[in-house]
Amino acid sequence: MEAISIFRYADRVVTRFLVAVVVGSVLFLARGVDASPQLAVARRFADHCTVCSTATSKNRSATAVSLRAFSWRPQVKAQNAVLRFSFVAGGDATITIRQSGNVISAKEIDGGVTFETEVSIAKLSRADVLSFETNRDARWLDPVILVPATDPRPNILIICVDTLRADRLGGSNNAMPKTRKWMQRGARFTRAYANAPWTLPSITTILTGVVPGIHNAGRRTDLGPAPKQYDLRPTPGKAGYRLTLIGRTYEFRRLSPAVPTLAEMLGEAGYYTAALHQNGYLDFPIDSLRGFDLAYHYPGMGESGTPRALDWLAKNRNTRFAMFLHYIDVHQWPVEIPQELRAIPEPKLTAEQRAKLGSLYDKQCAITDDYIDRVLSELDQAGALANTIVVITSDHGEAIAEYGRLDGHGAGVQENILRVPLGFFGPGIKPSTIDTRVSLRSIVPTLLDYARVPARAELTQRNMRPVIEGRPGRDRDFVSEFVLYGDDQAAMYSGRWKYVDGEEGKEFLYDVHADPAALNDVGAANREVLDRLHRAFRKQQIQELERLKAQRDEGITLTPETVESLRSLGYLGGS
Repeated sequence: MEAISIFRYADRVVTRFLVAVVVGSVLFLARGVDASPQLAVARRFADHCTVCSTATSKNRSATAVSLRAFSWRPQVKAQNAVLRFSFVAGGDATITIRQSGNVISAKEIDGGVTFETEVSIAKLSRADVLSFETNRDARWLDPVILVPATDPRPNILIICVDTLRADRLGGSNNAMPKTRKWMQRGARFTRAYANAPWTLPSITTILTGVVPGIHNAGRRTDLGPAPKQYDLRPTPGKAGYRLTLIGRTYEFRRLSPAVPTLAEMLGEAGYYTAALHQNGYLDFPIDSLRGFDLAYHYPGMGESGTPRALDWLAKNRNTRFAMFLHYIDVHQWPVEIPQELRAIPEPKLTAEQRAKLGSLYDKQCAITDDYIDRVLSELDQAGALANTIVVITSDHGEAIAEYGRLDGHGAGVQENILRVPLGFFGPGIKPSTIDTRVSLRSIVPTLLDYARVPARAELTQRNMRPVIEGRPGRDRDFVSEFVLYGDDQAAMYSGRWKYVDGEEGKEFLYDVHADPAALNDVGAANREVLDRLHRAFRKQQIQELERLKAQRDEGITLTPETVESLRSLGYLGGS
């Protein structure tokens, strides 16, 4: 038997580091590998990939990877197998790769740019040593072994536009015509809802397929009044981190370690995965991007993220890939609101002023429309879309001159904050418009079905592939929960009803068939329904909490990079 051992220096303060890969033999390869052009991941060098979503600074060390040994099956040829390594540097860096002392590759990369390289296993001898050197500290992501796939499967691309309302993509106000044209290639859901009104819990649902009350990411515990309005210094809590927002201290929980992610499930099926995003709430400490081979918090806005995404996609065109691509530009639209409008209470805004606010929002939608069109057009021109399932959606919507506010989300469960666009297109998906009500928790089970990856029963019952393929569907019942700030609020959708557990213990009931905007409370006239949904909502909450009791979670810390990202996005306010 022969084996390969991986060694990596960690827990040191260095500005230059060396990683050695000692080849004591060859690697485990799946039996019966054929000559398929699609490469799949055969093994990773850790049970769970080390996720690094922000580049390290010059005075921080690389991240460790557990040692792993791989057995060799002599009857399998390794000519087409490769060993792939990925790096992320905190600034401009030169990465040099040596094979037994001889330089086989050297490349200069810009700050924050990912660099991937492959070494053919067939070219490695028993005595070889691979070393990787940088002129500054960098993170080496978990290396993987790629082999020709025996069962080609579709690639997966999830494009998530932060803060995009449903009515801007397929609604009356078509602010993203290019993206809408792409979505018209496949199935478009006209009544899709987020399971939370802000990023962390909602995107974690997109990436796990379970509701916030079960995955736990973003669960907020109010620890009471604080001596100041804002305190941006993160304090580790029992199972999350603590921050002071609007005069109160909260603890926000991380993703439950008992809940598997889409990246983990796809990774086990041979997918090479990447998440490129621009939101501090998705950074590593909170664990929502657990399992991605690359989880990268790109600098700037979409103009920075788009070329990075295209670069990664180009490098992995012949690899079985899954990418989560997140855009933040629309979220940032309030920075352009003039001060004279800020001073006017929402009810007193004129029609012209409301239109002005809408146009500012639409401007960012149009910018993001161009980014998405560029990504999809280049994939299409390269022929990659022919074997790629694309999902386009948002984590939540936005209030625009409504609900007593000029802008915002996170503190309420109103329709325009929860309703989001959702579309699937790709091989085997015919153009259709689907009016069945769904929530974002249906994305994971649907994608697992297309990828032919077995899913747990609690996921499969939310699979929307049959509806996408033309079978009759029924409106799904679900909960949207976990506010960011203000009093706790949640919404339960059941049949034609929307039940809201509101601020200060108030309850509301809306008939969303007769009142799609959910503006007229009909609880007093339907007391029996209100009481029934109240009991159902409380029962679900209790069940979720009981389920969490048996799940052990560990405290986390926030990196300075994450705090700065949150501040730059306006979440934390103050200074």
